[in-house]
Amino acid sequence: MNKNEKLSAAILPQRRNMEIFEAFLLGLIQGLTEFLPVSSSGHLLLAEKLGIGSPSLFFNLALHTGTLLAAAVYYRKELSEIFRKPFSLQNRYILAATAVTGVIAVFFKIFLGELLEGRYLAAGFFATTLVLFSAELFTDKKKNKKINFKSALVCGLAQGIAVIPGLSRSGTTVSSLLLMDADRKEAADFSFILSMPIIIAGMIAEISGGGAASFTAGDILPLTVGMLTAALSGYLAVKFFIKLISKKSMKPFAVYTLIVGCICLGMYVIPLFK
Repeated sequence: MNKNEKLSAAILPQRRNMEIFEAFLLGLIQGLTEFLPVSSSGHLLLAEKLGIGSPSLFFNLALHTGTLLAAAVYYRKELSEIFRKPFSLQNRYILAATAVTGVIAVFFKIFLGELLEGRYLAAGFFATTLVLFSAELFTDKKKNKKINFKSALVCGLAQGIAVIPGLSRSGTTVSSLLLMDADRKEAADFSFILSMPIIIAGMIAEISGGGAASFTAGDILPLTVGMLTAALSGYLAVKFFIKLISKKSMKPFAVYTLIVGCICLGMYVIPLFK
């Protein structure tokens, strides 16, 4: 073995350990931010811009699959009811909202693709701040209306627009329902259940489109670590948010996204971060 081969052999385990650590860190970011109204996609993009991991739609969708598992475990009773009564009124609301989300998401991908690249990440976080503050300031907390067909469609529209990085999916969907005077816990439950079909559809589309072709056997361990971390931390996050949304305000999250938005803006303004 020559000198270069020895050097490569020594570096390879360190590189693999770094990949596993980055997968763990990204999984933790995904799990904690998916169910909190702060934008998981925005945080993953921000992490990549800071040199943590590398851009990979397939890996990001895999992390979303981890949080999908977390939501499925948390809402296992509700999902059982959904499959037992496939033609229930709630299922029709979910189907209608998902259809609206799909149309909006495809529109953005075809005609407004540059918005999905993270170029306007700061604007996305600022929009989340505005949405969260609006939901808390203009919601009549004395009204607890049931989710109906109209509010479900609005929620689906909000979820579709939230494909923009930095614009929180959970924050936007929950806020849209709160602004229509829905019960706070019911709004959060509907939002999280509504996310499941879209995550599944996105994963299927990415795999069928060849997004997994670049992955090798050596990527299996980091991918597994990332997914499991996202699933475990996501489960804790959804339990936390469901308890919080019933009694507390989302204003602290609005302040947080405002700060993150300012950081993102600074990364573009200061030449050092470009």
